[in-house]
Amino acid sequence: MISFLHHIQNIIAIYQKEIRETLRDKRTLFLTLFLPVLLYPLLMLGMSQAVVLQLGNLEKKKSKIGFCGEYPLLKEILIKDERFEIISVKKEEISDWIRTEKIELALEVPESFLATMQSEESNPLPKVSVYYIRTKEKSQLTVKKITALLERIHFQEMQTRLEKIQKPTSFVMPFQISLKNISKAEEEGGFEFGKVLSLLLVLMAVSFTLHPAIDMGAGEKERGTMETLLISSARRYEIVLGKYLAVFTIGMAGSILNLASMGLTFEQFAGIASRQEVSMPAQTQKNLEKPVQDLQKTIVYESDETSDQKGSSISFSISFSTIFMIMAILVPMLGLFSAISLALSVFARTYKEAQYYLTPLMVIVMPLAMVSIIPAMKLDMTKSLIPIVGVVLLYKELFMGQIPWIYITTVFLSTLLYAGLALLWAVKLFEKEEVFCREGDSLKMEFWNVKEKRQTVLTFSQGMILFLLVMVLYYFIGKYFAGWNFLKGQIFTQLVFLVLLPLLVCLSYQLNIFESFHFKKPKTIHFLAATLIALSGLVLAREVSIFQRKFLFGDVSALEEFAKMLKPMLEDSSPLLLFFAFALTPGICEEFFFRGLLFSSFKKQQKPMLAIFWTAALFAIMHLNFSNFTFYLVMGILLGLIVYHTGSIFPAMFAHVLNNSLGLFGEPCFKTLGLWETFSQNDANMPIPITLICIAVLASGLWILKLSKKSFTQGVASI
Repeated sequence: MISFLHHIQNIIAIYQKEIRETLRDKRTLFLTLFLPVLLYPLLMLGMSQAVVLQLGNLEKKKSKIGFCGEYPLLKEILIKDERFEIISVKKEEISDWIRTEKIELALEVPESFLATMQSEESNPLPKVSVYYIRTKEKSQLTVKKITALLERIHFQEMQTRLEKIQKPTSFVMPFQISLKNISKAEEEGGFEFGKVLSLLLVLMAVSFTLHPAIDMGAGEKERGTMETLLISSARRYEIVLGKYLAVFTIGMAGSILNLASMGLTFEQFAGIASRQEVSMPAQTQKNLEKPVQDLQKTIVYESDETSDQKGSSISFSISFSTIFMIMAILVPMLGLFSAISLALSVFARTYKEAQYYLTPLMVIVMPLAMVSIIPAMKLDMTKSLIPIVGVVLLYKELFMGQIPWIYITTVFLSTLLYAGLALLWAVKLFEKEEVFCREGDSLKMEFWNVKEKRQTVLTFSQGMILFLLVMVLYYFIGKYFAGWNFLKGQIFTQLVFLVLLPLLVCLSYQLNIFESFHFKKPKTIHFLAATLIALSGLVLAREVSIFQRKFLFGDVSALEEFAKMLKPMLEDSSPLLLFFAFALTPGICEEFFFRGLLFSSFKKQQKPMLAIFWTAALFAIMHLNFSNFTFYLVMGILLGLIVYHTGSIFPAMFAHVLNNSLGLFGEPCFKTLGLWETFSQNDANMPIPITLICIAVLASGLWILKLSKKSFTQGVASI
């Protein structure tokens, strides 16, 4: 007990020391963080792909429409429309069903609708009421579909009446569309501002921990006061815990002030927005009337003046229960950021070097936090376990006044677990003497800086930076070559950015070209193994990608759109040019860069299997095709295994070219086997016997590779 109290006293003493020094520090605690210009285009690419993917998923799913009343023509059209699923509801159930997401919206047709519409003196006009909830993106998207369909029906009814030219003018106005937004003013404010607030809360939380951590780690090492702590009676883990609590305290104080400031600011902003009377129904009426101005506004949209939307009432306030939940989730999140920041800071030797290490932390957190602005991105059990993503989506729900207890629990516990692991990592770093005694082996963030010590391959950090550089240039400069001539531009872009640029980097670093790119003479048996892996890998990787799209993420419509775009090009171009553009050049150039330069860079500092995975992951990211991500990941792993076991890039190039050629020109082969109808459909699984045969073929190819490597090793040993 006395020993335990002694440890606690040491931790408290270090904590008090760090807090006092922080309060005395004249340097500002709020520094503007400038993200590397290189990463902004990558962030934009990633977010745009995620938005397109999510919107595609929404368009693909059937919209559930509640129907109340009798209008045979409308109901028949809705039933025949594959975009909708029709569910009969009672009028009193409409609001609850929409709020509980049993339906996206509801259509109400009055009992006297048909009689009134067919009457020559239909005044007031009969109306179809469209009930929706604005704070649900699905409901908003469905409103657009339904209003377009109602306009079409309205036009049909009007044409019928125009045949009877002697009828009154009012007779050509069969019904009104009444949009009824059932969301409350508080929900409006939470929906409008919750996305931004969730994003800002997370980004500011990480920024509040960065600079205190840098000062308490690298700053103290630079000032020479860290040695005093290390030779004191306090143990290493006590020092870490004391500093950790100090960073956490500063981060919590800053986050509380930030939350209070943002809450007051957005509350005032909501008041200004309400006074400006920009109502959603009125704006929708204006937008929806525009297509029919030529018909002298024969379609009349009526906004619901009795709802909460009257006068465009938008209010925003944070209740005490919401504040409590936000602060509860903030505790483990700040704990996670504090531990990571402190660990990276301790690893650095100087204040400047620590900034190099901690800048990527903000870059990683930002895209994860930006999921709050992706349309219809909803919190579920899977997302609640993802670091940062679960927190920001939970905050979004809380700001809209919802308290999902199950997700609060999972987000809190999972983030607490990640924080504990990060703290354990920080303690382990503190216990390593080499962390405090490093001299010349620090990470060189300057990409073009050549080390004094001769290196044969790129380091891991240099390889990652080169990948980012190549990816930005490939997509943002390569598009100009593609605009000139798509196929020839594709060939030229890959040769320049995947071959010439990496080669120039190797020459500037004076690297060993043969070791960097795995230029080694292969055996004939290696090509046999590569053939087996390429043929079976194509089928198995396709099966994995189908599983991904069914159960994880992705949309087959994106693949269909891409195939539709390429179809005219494939029909009009010569087979030889297509082979060069889509099979030969990618197979050689991509292997040259990924399984050549990057793989040699990664395996120098990591275990081979981990290096293979990292290379495959970057290979999949480079294609920017989320719907087919696991296909490229699996193929990248298989190609990496070929290079690892053979030591040569050439069998992997051969396998890659063969794989691409089979996908491009393999129709006759698959038709001969009776598999083309299945293979040509992106979400159709291969027959189980074919899948089992491919697994056996793949295992045979890998066994041949392993056997040839073993015999080669034994041969070298005997020599």
